[in-house]
Amino acid sequence: GKFTKKVEYFMDKEKEYIADIRLGKQTDTLDLTGSTVKLSDVPKLTQNKILKAVKLFIGDIKQEPPMFSALKVNGQPLYKSARKGIDIPRKKRMVRIYDISLIYFNKNTITLMVTCGRGTYIRSLAKDIAKQLDTVGHLVSLKRTRIGEYKEKNCIAINDFPEWISAQT
Repeated sequence: GKFTKKVEYFMDKEKEYIADIRLGKQTDTLDLTGSTVKLSDVPKLTQNKILKAVKLFIGDIKQEPPMFSALKVNGQPLYKSARKGIDIPRKKRMVRIYDISLIYFNKNTITLMVTCGRGTYIRSLAKDIAKQLDTVGHLVSLKRTRIGEYKEKNCIAINDFPEWISAQT
């Protein structure tokens, strides 16, 4: 119905995220909630090295969805198999990354702003960027700052809503 159309309208909008990636450690969930599955040395990072690596992910790229995701394979969400320790082969899917900019980095953390289309898994992107930098990595924090024309800074807190609504009349 109407609600579904509204949801799909939002899903198709481009999204903007601030993502913190920790290098040197990969988890089964590709984020900080998971168990460590790989450790690796982190090569010395430079701004140039990071920018060169992230540039390769801008445009239409093929991405493997994470095992810990609600994506269904044969009618079953992947996370159900993942929780049982079963790894299901996943087809890589085309996703669109409009832009990636480097906000901050230190010896083992990178903070990026990512603008992308629907279906993009930032956890998978974090893993792939880490691999491009000759190490492993996982997502430690993710904040959506925009969806379409709706920006976080234009939003109001739920507690401020009654005050806002009364100001509209």
